[in-house]
Amino acid sequence: MPYALESLMHCLTARSIPKLDLIALTNHANQHLVTPQLHVAMEAQSGWRDDDLPVLAYWQRAWQANVRRNAGLRDQLTRLVERLSGAGVRPILFTGATVLAHAKDSFQAARMVPDLDILLCENEIDAAIEAIQQDGYVPAEGGPSAHTVGKFIPSEGMALLHLHRCAPGSGGALAAREIANGGTVVSLGGGEAVVPSPTDALCIVIAHDLLQDRGLVRGTVHVRHLLDVHRDHLEDRIDWERVQRRFPSRIQRMATQMFRMNLERLFGPGPAGPFRPPWWCGAQYRRQLLRFESRAYAMVDHVLLVETARWLWQVPKAARGITIPIDLQKMPRP
Repeated sequence: MPYALESLMHCLTARSIPKLDLIALTNHANQHLVTPQLHVAMEAQSGWRDDDLPVLAYWQRAWQANVRRNAGLRDQLTRLVERLSGAGVRPILFTGATVLAHAKDSFQAARMVPDLDILLCENEIDAAIEAIQQDGYVPAEGGPSAHTVGKFIPSEGMALLHLHRCAPGSGGALAAREIANGGTVVSLGGGEAVVPSPTDALCIVIAHDLLQDRGLVRGTVHVRHLLDVHRDHLEDRIDWERVQRRFPSRIQRMATQMFRMNLERLFGPGPAGPFRPPWWCGAQYRRQLLRFESRAYAMVDHVLLVETARWLWQVPKAARGITIPIDLQKMPRP
């Protein structure tokens, strides 16, 4: 019997009809925001039982609602790109915004998009902020950070706008200018934006999921982001040597190895042949499966591993900040 994560991925890639209870499968799909894509993947499958029909109808309603939402989001993104282009800014789209502008098929078009993520070159940030504020966007709570210019709420639109100066979690390794130079220019309405290359898109996902969101430590999997890049992996559009050059540190290499193993275990090896990961990747992969499978296991794992790792990280960090005051007047004289 396959694990729930593996079964869900088999269904999302239309390799088999579910071997799990459909209610349990739907709960996992809802939790990871992939129910509309599950409907598209399973729509042509046969062999369903009568008891399955209400669940299939629920998948279809989720897909229809998401089609309407994505149409509104695409209108919001088009207006945003037009406004930025008028200010001389060519934004770089990533994650969900890329799909809204550049969906390759009905499966990608069914992706759920919670918010809009846009990357800006450093010299375009001020012009971009002025342009979007003139269009009615207002700053949300929380100011700039190492990778974020800010979050903005639209006066007319559905999604929160995230403006970034570099990819989250990359430590500055994914500079906007370099991504723009290697990307593809797409037209939206009367404006233009850049879609990152498959290799850069993968680097952005690795940095965000495994480093920024600490998925490497927490043992979590972002199903939507794996689906975003799995076809590029299977069709050999990813330059893994370039990925390794982008991420030279030990923790970055570990994140790259783990993400590549997830792609191969869940979708199969690419044309270049199977990847041979280090020994620890197998244990981490099993941990991810168990966390996905059972909330009880996930809670125990969080307490025993995640919190322990956080404590071990914080203690030496705190110790480095401790200073012991010394009164030289009270020191014994020789």
